[in-house]
Amino acid sequence: MRLPPTGDELLDRTSTGTFLFEGEPVQFLDGDTVGSALFAGGRRVFSRSFKYHRPRGLLCCSGQCPNCLMEVDGVPSVRVCSQPARAGMQVRSQNVIGSLEHDLMGIVDKIGGPFTPVGFYYRTMIWPRRAWPLYERFLRNVAGLGRIDPHAHRTRRFDTEHRRAEVLVIGGGPAGLAAAQAATGAGRQVVLVDEGLARPAPGSDELPFQLLAPARALGIYEGGLVPVDTGGVLIRFRAERIVVATGTIEQPLVFPGNDLVGIMLPAGVRRLVRDWSLKPGERAVVLSADDRGLEAVDDLERAGVEIARVVDLREQTPRQIEARGRRGRLKAVTVDGETVDCDLLVMSGGRQPAYSLLAQAGARIEYDDRRGIFAPTGLPPNVEAAGSVNGGGSASLPSPAYAGSGKCFVCICEDVTEKDVKRAIAEGFDSIELAKRYTTVTMGPCQGRLCHLPSVRLYARETATPEAEIGTTTARPPWAPVSLGLLAGRGHEPARRTANHHRHKELGATMMWTGAWRRVHSYGDPADETRAVHRGVGLIDVSTLGKLLVTGPDAAAFLERLYPNRFSDLRPGRVRYSVLGTDAGRIMDDGTLARLTDEQFYVTTTSTGADVVAEWFEWWNAVWG
Repeated sequence: MRLPPTGDELLDRTSTGTFLFEGEPVQFLDGDTVGSALFAGGRRVFSRSFKYHRPRGLLCCSGQCPNCLMEVDGVPSVRVCSQPARAGMQVRSQNVIGSLEHDLMGIVDKIGGPFTPVGFYYRTMIWPRRAWPLYERFLRNVAGLGRIDPHAHRTRRFDTEHRRAEVLVIGGGPAGLAAAQAATGAGRQVVLVDEGLARPAPGSDELPFQLLAPARALGIYEGGLVPVDTGGVLIRFRAERIVVATGTIEQPLVFPGNDLVGIMLPAGVRRLVRDWSLKPGERAVVLSADDRGLEAVDDLERAGVEIARVVDLREQTPRQIEARGRRGRLKAVTVDGETVDCDLLVMSGGRQPAYSLLAQAGARIEYDDRRGIFAPTGLPPNVEAAGSVNGGGSASLPSPAYAGSGKCFVCICEDVTEKDVKRAIAEGFDSIELAKRYTTVTMGPCQGRLCHLPSVRLYARETATPEAEIGTTTARPPWAPVSLGLLAGRGHEPARRTANHHRHKELGATMMWTGAWRRVHSYGDPADETRAVHRGVGLIDVSTLGKLLVTGPDAAAFLERLYPNRFSDLRPGRVRYSVLGTDAGRIMDDGTLARLTDEQFYVTTTSTGADVVAEWFEWWNAVWG
């Protein structure tokens, strides 16, 4: 349901468009994302979970979680909550057999639990060995998120640019804008990178620095290298000074039923109401451990949502929280025995600094017992942290997991439950790094944004070990999802062609790769062509062979070190065939060696081996010479 227009919304209500979802038209307003347009059209189930195929709905609305992954124009696993809508887009669900509402694989959630415990893929489908091809085919069909067309061709152009920046600011919130404006005022050349939709700074019509939005910094490497994903261009910045203002990430609460459709983070509610003027639900319960979470109450009331109950976890410490639903959709919430009917639950377990980029740059990450978060310390030179990424603010420490009946998810990306974590610990995986590999917690699409802190808290409780001793998992780039096509760059495949290449094509030849060369495979009937050569005559173009000149008074001795033949007795004008061996005695190439003069040899190689042989000659010449 659309709300009346407000001055804060990102929408242009005078401009509309249409895209297709599962072949059905969906209308959107200029400024909508695919997710907001679908939500406005009444859709609430956006995906099915990775393992149990449970229905999932919008959660964060910022591209952090896995709940809105869909296929857009043939590209799998697109976060539609942050993907701007465009006319003519083809949007489809993924990871389902049937439809989002009726997924045949949902049977796994009903009866598959005993057969798919944590780490089951390490222990099952091993015997009998002859059945492995069947197991493998089954696993490949049911595993993974989305599908790639093996016959598809590149449809987008990607480029790479290299730029320098005196100051690179990552994050366009209040702290990032203040840092960029301060650096600009000091006469520095500033670039600001922000993941969100481009908005002007408050009270400013024109920014005094370069703004890249939406864009994502993928990592921080040595020498101030920061690759930035701007969509179709990967910009590799070399920055003299890097300011990280990535802010904090809202953390979910861990309780039974915490993945039901209708359970959202406060920031997701704010975006629905403020950015896209959408009513998130009819009747809401709010559970929050900080003020930012409780601020969602004002947005809900402004949207006309009835507030059934508000629980401030700093004042109340419930032992039981349980969400109940029907067909995957939230229907009621129980807090310490008191049940409240609702279709929307806004939850917040506090905020965790988004420190990953700082950790990649070399900062130390330490646990703050007072605030219950991991915060960066000991920043490397030329790297600064601005704003709440330093760990500011306060919140109560929610329970690692609340009591109740039903699946209690620690990691919604990989469907890792509280029970799974306990089982992993019982099996000896008491290190968070080992547990990460065994349970796959923090290895899903969110890369630990929403599950790292909850899993550490749960490990601390179950092993009676302080969080500071458990530590963190290793932060590795990329910090944000990135297309492999963007990393690969422009779709240019270098090829070497002979002088007769186009004539061959005119005659209908089928070309094949031979190393870096394009050579003729056949003209349509290889068998008939072979018979023609046997009965008549054949002509072959060997201009693609590698050709090297070895010159010098020690040329013969040099070649005798590399080839098993003797060349010192080869007279000028004569040719000798030989094979080229590695220092392990294996054949790496073959060709002919012709002696032109006493001190010069003409060496041929195969078409595919020319570059390797040249490197091999140069290496031995440097070592022996």
